[in-house]
Amino acid sequence: MDGQFRLKIMECQSRAFLTGSIEKLNEEWVFFDDVSDEASMLEEFVGQKIEIFHSGRWKKGILTEDQTVMSDGEMLLLEEKASLRIPKPVNFSLEMLLGEWEDGLFHRFVSFLNGAGFSIYDCIYCHNVLSFLASREKKEGVNFMLFDNGEAILSVHHHFRLGETADEWFDCTWSDGKRMLLKKM
Repeated sequence: MDGQFRLKIMECQSRAFLTGSIEKLNEEWVFFDDVSDEASMLEEFVGQKIEIFHSGRWKKGILTEDQTVMSDGEMLLLEEKASLRIPKPVNFSLEMLLGEWEDGLFHRFVSFLNGAGFSIYDCIYCHNVLSFLASREKKEGVNFMLFDNGEAILSVHHHFRLGETADEWFDCTWSDGKRMLLKKM
């Protein structure tokens, strides 16, 4: 699995985007999140990749300083009530941890999360112990992850023993008390 395939998996996750619409208030563009109804100044996203719903489909582009979207060499002007999707960042520590996993473990973990109703974008905390052990030949420890999908909380402990052989498993606990041990993923 190459990096592009992982990127596609990450982009297809639920809650991967802030989705909302824009309005011009006092000569400034304001983005209103559809879920939280929070308002943000659109200028906070200048230089970032965004998607704009234009001509009946989502178009990827970069928000420019002059408040337009540059999409495949085409300059799209912002309009009142235009729908935007702004990619959410993945928790930095989780992103580093996912990058250290072999492809099979990455794919199975993300599939488990999705099947449980969570997304990698739901991660509100990750302590990546593995990143502190990079120089060691034998690595052993536990990574801690906490996910919140708005309906439930999921705590995941990724236990690992890495050396000549690899042994990894996940101990998962939901906020309703349900537990699951995932071994030999």
